[in-house]
Amino acid sequence: TGQYIKLRLDITGPSHQGRVIFSNLNIKNASAKAEEIGRQQLGDIMRAIGLAKVTDTDQLIGGNLNIKLSIRSARTDEKTGKTYEASNEVKAYRAINGGTAPTFQASAPAAAPAAAAPAKAAPPWAKK
Repeated sequence: TGQYIKLRLDITGPSHQGRVIFSNLNIKNASAKAEEIGRQQLGDIMRAIGLAKVTDTDQLIGGNLNIKLSIRSARTDEKTGKTYEASNEVKAYRAINGGTAPTFQASAPAAAPAAAAPAKAAPPWAKK
């Protein structure tokens, strides 16, 4: 019932190079708080890679930024009983020259909208 941007962050250095981190940004959500957090995270990414305005998620591809990463512990959902394994969680997005806490350097997210978008030309990274 909402929309999110699915991110793929490719770690480029100096440690953990070649690893991939996935994250989602809630853009439209039944929870106003979840939507607020997602939009704030998108704003953090835009500032980190130097974009004032984004009209297409493809504009996020190719920039560089720092991320602060934590490990979310394995857990069981009390309501559903479903068990989740430990996973990575991005806590912050910062400009490469602007972070004060130790962070991993990652290339900009390869973003894709959650809802089906109208057909358009293939993005540059998909062309052979």
